[in-house]
Amino acid sequence: MASQRPLSPYPGMPEDDHAALLETAYEKAGRKIRRGLMKGSGVAVTITRMTPQVRGVLSTTWNDQAKLTKAHHDPNDLAGFVNQCFNFGPDARPTLPEHCHAQRFEMALWANKQLCAIAHGREIDTIYTHNIQQPVRTVWITYVAGAPEPHPFKGKTLHAVHEVASTYAQLAKASHILYLGPLSPGSIEQVEKGAIPINPKTRLGMWNGMSIHSPVEISAADRPSLFQPNSNDPPAHIAAVNAGVYQKMFKRPYENNR
Repeated sequence: MASQRPLSPYPGMPEDDHAALLETAYEKAGRKIRRGLMKGSGVAVTITRMTPQVRGVLSTTWNDQAKLTKAHHDPNDLAGFVNQCFNFGPDARPTLPEHCHAQRFEMALWANKQLCAIAHGREIDTIYTHNIQQPVRTVWITYVAGAPEPHPFKGKTLHAVHEVASTYAQLAKASHILYLGPLSPGSIEQVEKGAIPINPKTRLGMWNGMSIHSPVEISAADRPSLFQPNSNDPPAHIAAVNAGVYQKMFKRPYENNR
């Protein structure tokens, strides 16, 4: 039997290979989510690519409350996102401007046929960051959004996205995931509750509008130094834009004593 050709998410790879890699990640991560995050919920969890069906939901139901679906750095409303990076050709495949990265990470999270969250990014890249001495292969996540109406993943969307992104990164031989900052208040709240493993320095950066660059695998030696979720210890200083989520989480207004 012929050996299977390994999948590689480098720019220029055949679209069929990239599609197969995404589908494998969806399947593996979906099993983990059903057995872990959503265990006992009875929810039918499905993960897909950004299909015309997804676009229909984004353009109608979600777009009525587009301000709630902004996430991370994206300054455009949801309609702008759909128009710029989610146009479909006659064959139902996205036809994307060059800056939207056709071979990007992408996902749509469904529960009982309800669209709960979307995420997309860019092609895997090898990058340096301020706190890592050597360049590392990194999956970029530039946009995460949860449905504005009630849904089974409410408060858990980033946790589910990180599960899928981590699985995709492992398959693609990438060691890190970068969530491009600044994060939305809802994303910050979910990270504080343990959606993404981070260290205290990364946590402080997140509160001040910086990106999260998280390793896919955490060694046993590094685990004791991680930030402990649901901490009552507030960050020492934050960006002013995050004062609202600070007060919500720590039950007191933020006072800059520096």
